[in-house]
Amino acid sequence: MNIRNPQPALTRAEIAANVAALPMPDGWTLQDDVALMEGLFRLVGLLRIANDIGKPFDAVQSRFLQIRGAASCGPIPFGLDAQKHLLGIVRERAGT
Repeated sequence: MNIRNPQPALTRAEIAANVAALPMPDGWTLQDDVALMEGLFRLVGLLRIANDIGKPFDAVQSRFLQIRGAASCGPIPFGLDAQKHLLGIVRERAGT
């Protein structure tokens, strides 16, 4: 990969499959994933999201990194399209 030939972004289906394959951390729920992604879309910081859902900051940060990794392929930037896909995917998984 280089600047002239960037890797293509993952499709929504690929992201959904990657998210579904992630292990669910102990004590974490699908609703927590929704709260995390919705909070980030509202530009709420991870510390406040952690406080709002009653989880340790480290757990929230770790889950965000897992989810972000499921939406990107290596060093590909975590673009707005991937973020939108993730929000929709976690909402669908939680039934919201």
